[in-house]
Amino acid sequence: MDVQITPAKSADVAARITRAPRGARKVKPQAALDERGSYRHTVRLDPKGEQKLRAVAEILGVDLNAAISVCIAVHFHRLTKSGNGDV
Repeated sequence: MDVQITPAKSADVAARITRAPRGARKVKPQAALDERGSYRHTVRLDPKGEQKLRAVAEILGVDLNAAISVCIAVHFHRLTKSGNGDV
């Protein structure tokens, strides 16, 4: 059996070689998929926003979830602009 002995490194060389330990990364929780394989999101609405969405749902003849989807699809360009707080 051959044993190879390596020379001891100086402290400054060892400091350059060794890396500082990284903090453990938090694993992002996976979003739950519904039975159709779509992602589910929970939305909290203020009373004023809910009232507007219910009016949209009534006009379109759809449920509240469908009204939310329609509003997001129609106003997506406004929702993704930075600095536009009023939707």
